[in-house]
Amino acid sequence: MNISEPLRFILLIKLMGKTFWISTLTAIISTIMTLVPIWILYIMVRELTIATVSLELIYSCLVAAFIAMLLRWGLIVISHVSAHHGALKLAYHLKLHLTNKLGLAPLSFFSSHTASDLRKVINDDIAALEAFLAHFLPDVASALTLPIVGLSLLLYIDAQMAFVAILLLPIAFCCQWLSMRHSAEQARQWGELQLNIAQKVSEYIRGIAVIKSFGLRTDSFRQLSQTIRNVAPWIENYCKKNMFGWNCFNCLLSSNLILVAPIGAWRCFHGDLAPVDWLLCLLVAPVIVQPFSRLVFALSEQAQRQGSLDRLNQIVNASQMTVPDVIDQASLPMGNLVLSFSSVSYRYDQQKPTLQEVTFNTLPHGLTAIVGPSGAGKTTIARLATRLLDCDRGEITLGGLNIQNWPIEELFKQISMVSQNVYLFNGTVMENLLLGRPDANIDQVITATQAACAHEFILSLPQGYDTPIGENGTRLSGGERQRLSIARALLRDAPLLILDEATAYADSENEWLIQQAIANLCNGRSVLMIAHRLKTIIHADQIIVVEQGKVVGQGRHDELLLNCPCYCQLWQDIELNGEK
Repeated sequence: MNISEPLRFILLIKLMGKTFWISTLTAIISTIMTLVPIWILYIMVRELTIATVSLELIYSCLVAAFIAMLLRWGLIVISHVSAHHGALKLAYHLKLHLTNKLGLAPLSFFSSHTASDLRKVINDDIAALEAFLAHFLPDVASALTLPIVGLSLLLYIDAQMAFVAILLLPIAFCCQWLSMRHSAEQARQWGELQLNIAQKVSEYIRGIAVIKSFGLRTDSFRQLSQTIRNVAPWIENYCKKNMFGWNCFNCLLSSNLILVAPIGAWRCFHGDLAPVDWLLCLLVAPVIVQPFSRLVFALSEQAQRQGSLDRLNQIVNASQMTVPDVIDQASLPMGNLVLSFSSVSYRYDQQKPTLQEVTFNTLPHGLTAIVGPSGAGKTTIARLATRLLDCDRGEITLGGLNIQNWPIEELFKQISMVSQNVYLFNGTVMENLLLGRPDANIDQVITATQAACAHEFILSLPQGYDTPIGENGTRLSGGERQRLSIARALLRDAPLLILDEATAYADSENEWLIQQAIANLCNGRSVLMIAHRLKTIIHADQIIVVEQGKVVGQGRHDELLLNCPCYCQLWQDIELNGEK
């Protein structure tokens, strides 16, 4: 299913394909079948009023009515099954499409869209659209067909009674217009309220440890409680604005018999209308107007789902990283690849440039360290190197080929990254390790965990490698999570390794184990290390010093102590703090 344009309801219906037409056609036919028993009853009553009654015709009418009822229910089932099948299939492809879009979105997109926002859009908004389309199609088809067929039937019997049956419709629609004239804006506000509640609940859950540590009760978490309280007056105001028009609309739709019954009786009394025709008018008149209630409800739902479409389109329309055309893999650079930055600049949104004209090369089979004060742009360099961001100016190459010209999957095969913020999935130890190399066997896994100093603690877990570790590895310590991420990188066995302050939050015991694991990880690879603690990189083959987004020094430790004031200051700071 190819989705190459912003999402609209017409596009969604097209994407449902033949299931839309099957659902619509069967809904229309089943609606017509609703009137068939009424028409058969009309024929039977008319037959009974004549002198010579044909029992054979009566029996045939009863059989026909029974068959029409069975056919109606069968078609209703087919219509709803087809609509649900098409809507579920559409939801599946929408989720795939959006997750692919997010996979190519730059990191700047996620700075303005929180995880709870995106989770609500992909789960809740798509689920709401799926339910809407599954019920919307049969309901709209039925609500449009029934009044047309019913009115045609009354026009055939008596045009004046057909006019009386719809006489109250204009007044009902005026009442409904008064009720719904602000529905689009109200739907947008309701969507924002729901999204805000989801954000605050997610924030509250993440911060529950802090809340408990300060002895706070739920109602004292002011942002959450206030957000929830703000919904009540909005709902109250919404009901006040819409209650009168909606009630009048429904009352008028159910009141046309107030006109049809006495006017029909008066005409029967004066001989202008046959009693059997009057009976048919009494049966069909409510059928003409009552479906409009379902139609209006479906349209109001459509207005609310427009907010879901708008949020989905924020992902659909998000800027994407450039993806090259299909490239022959044989033409891609292989082996020990050098990462090169050439006059690279980058800024987040409209802020001051984070990096300015940064130029350096990593060393084959060597350790290149990036150091600098906080906020110098070190982590941005790591993000640019892995295409989590794309540079504004300049060029970044791997093996001489611009990384924007590498196929994404092939690029990530060449790079392993260990970050200071480790993310582990809610699964077992083994499942998290195999993310680095799904086809690895148990011997390769154990070799990687031993090199990462993780094998012993894994064996001490209740189920060893099959132990569930919870969401983001909550059942493990910070050092254990970090060593698992190093083992995962070892298992991947990529030629270029990027370490982003991997020991920044480790305690002394875990730091030593992590340093041992990193030493094993660096063996035989090109390494780019973002360093927080200078003592970890004094033996680096090359040190790049970054200050205020610019490269201000480059060389080995001893050389930089002699000719780089920024590096000297960093070293003096750790000496004063006793960290050396």
